[in-house]
Amino acid sequence: MALLRRELPRFEEGAGPDGGVFTDDVESIMQWSGHLDRSYVAIQGPPGTGKTYRGAHIVHALISSDKRVGITAMSHSAIDNLLAEIVDVFADHGDAARLQCVRRDRKPSDGGIPGVTYATGNAPCARGGFNLVAGTTWLFAGKDMKDAPVDVLIVDEAGQLALADALAASRSATNLILLGDPLQLPQVSQASHPGGGGLSVLEHVMGEDRTLQPDRGVFLTETWRMHPDICRFISDEIYESRLHSHPSCAIQATGFGTGLRWLEADHADRSTESEEEAEIVRSAVCDLLSTTWTDKDGITAPITVDDIMVVGVGGQGVIVAAAIIADTALLHGGLEVKLSETRGMSQRGGSVSSHIRIGATVVAPSISPGEVDYLLAFESSEGLRLAPSVVPGGVAIVNTQQIVPPLASSGEYSYPFDAVERMNDGSRRVIVVDGNAIAEQVGDLKVAGVVLVGALSTHLPFAVDTWEQAIARNVPASWLELNLAAFAAGRGVGGA
Repeated sequence: MALLRRELPRFEEGAGPDGGVFTDDVESIMQWSGHLDRSYVAIQGPPGTGKTYRGAHIVHALISSDKRVGITAMSHSAIDNLLAEIVDVFADHGDAARLQCVRRDRKPSDGGIPGVTYATGNAPCARGGFNLVAGTTWLFAGKDMKDAPVDVLIVDEAGQLALADALAASRSATNLILLGDPLQLPQVSQASHPGGGGLSVLEHVMGEDRTLQPDRGVFLTETWRMHPDICRFISDEIYESRLHSHPSCAIQATGFGTGLRWLEADHADRSTESEEEAEIVRSAVCDLLSTTWTDKDGITAPITVDDIMVVGVGGQGVIVAAAIIADTALLHGGLEVKLSETRGMSQRGGSVSSHIRIGATVVAPSISPGEVDYLLAFESSEGLRLAPSVVPGGVAIVNTQQIVPPLASSGEYSYPFDAVERMNDGSRRVIVVDGNAIAEQVGDLKVAGVVLVGALSTHLPFAVDTWEQAIARNVPASWLELNLAAFAAGRGVGGA
């Protein structure tokens, strides 16, 4: 009930953070984590701030003080990621034998995580011989675990896990620790629930606040992922200026510069796809691949076309642009190309993202958060939302296109109309291509996306005729001549 009522965290007498004020100090967190008094604490961690690191050390501290711990999350991958980190922490401390862990899941064909017992039923997980129990909320909502509750249940991805699921799982725990960030990975809402019932558990705890207040939980203030040029903007616009970069992030850079970019691509009558925006994306990708990268140790090397993420909201040219870029790389030869796409929902309306990985050898099609070298956002608010996915020193290219969702029109969501102005603060190179105006000059606004692909093409190491072949593969024959003209016009403004 403490969670449902949003009570402040409660601790055993004489325990808890100094003065009732939480900090992100690891030692402080480990000190109070074992002294909750039938209560809960939330830890909000923006991208790259070490949620998993702290979660694993919390588990180590709890088990070292003879507590029985559970870990759960919305996804199996999140559970396994935290579990693997926990195993490593115990090994680093030289007490791996102390960890007795059971994972509610089938044992993977590769053997799974070393030292972890796998169980296909709930009953084995409830046995007293295990001091760490890992599984989805279905495990902890069941009768077996209710009859053998853990002292502390750690909920990872709490920004995505529904409040109802967290409450159901809490019946098998005396205390809860919530890890996550609803501003990074929000609850995916498929329906309207009255009274806040559709919120994630972390959104419920935070209430109207965008960041956790010091009396309610921990806000992790330092990211190891974002370059300061990106972090400053993200911090000011999303995290109430409370987030900063670790000094090593400032060392990383590209010859193309750092920070966010904006590419303008106005168009009309594009309800399902946009060739105009596809052209912008191509041009931007080429730009990014023609320079060098400096890592956190100061070592500089040429940038390859390994990691490209294309994102946007529904009805734009994300899929078409991704197909043109991928086809161009394939036609170029000697490269592996893997493409994946996601069509989903967000609080601002539909969203579509494509991941493109291009290189000598490509294993997986998806790009993990924080590992995107170049982010191409076709819509301004989407660029803002996904900028944390970019590696420190990477580049985010953001389209000036603004799609105002119904929620903004109704006053339920505040749309950032001045996003371009706020990003253009002199700390980054801003590339603006007026794709619509050029397309109209060519003959039709519908080819504005191809204009932008033409601009992008001046920066990528692919021949003009290769790009043209890819365009021919992805546009109707009756529109080919106009698209090729738009592509040529776009190449003329590629250095803008």
